[in-house]
Amino acid sequence: IATRQARMENLLKPLPLTEVVTGNVEHDLSITGTLDNPSADGILALTEGSWRGYLLNSVKGTYRFHDGVVEIQDAVINSLDNQVIINGTVTTQGNLALALNGSDIDLARLPVPYPYPVNGNAKLAISLTGTLSNPQLTGQAIIPTLTANGQLFERVEASLNLNGSLLDCPGATFVQGQSSFSLTGGINLASEEIYGSLRVEKAQASAIAALAKLDDK
Repeated sequence: IATRQARMENLLKPLPLTEVVTGNVEHDLSITGTLDNPSADGILALTEGSWRGYLLNSVKGTYRFHDGVVEIQDAVINSLDNQVIINGTVTTQGNLALALNGSDIDLARLPVPYPYPVNGNAKLAISLTGTLSNPQLTGQAIIPTLTANGQLFERVEASLNLNGSLLDCPGATFVQGQSSFSLTGGINLASEEIYGSLRVEKAQASAIAALAKLDDK
């Protein structure tokens, strides 16, 4: 079965999803097995799409459906010069077990309402579990160099959790010259409210003020 010039939002309408994904779709599907126990293999390609207002230049990957489980194999997402590869499973009950990996991710282009200008390229390793209606995200980020509010930091390592609209960072460490920093905090992506605490050793006052956004008061 071949689908051409379709719209993703129309294809997803029958599914009980709270998320909206748009874009042009080409889809090739092969169905085998029996009526009682069908299996399917497919190749999906999406172009000029979006998710939560975030541009999806292209999405392409293969999948296999068998015994109520969709197995996603090396789905490649390209968006604003960023690339993420997805592998894992989604069940017909909506249970998620996905691994997302990206290298050289441009932080400035992510759909995150930073409290000040942020620049840097990150390596991300993320696990997506939970359900389609209530996804749970945990992961690690490694950023060789990071500029935040005009201050340059190095060797940034952070753990991340996303629950609903709450992006939490239970632990992050980074350095600036001889100074070291330890941060816990997060941001509510819906209200853009930030919270957290910062522990420093031998840090310059200007760096602390920049991170706390005190230099613009």
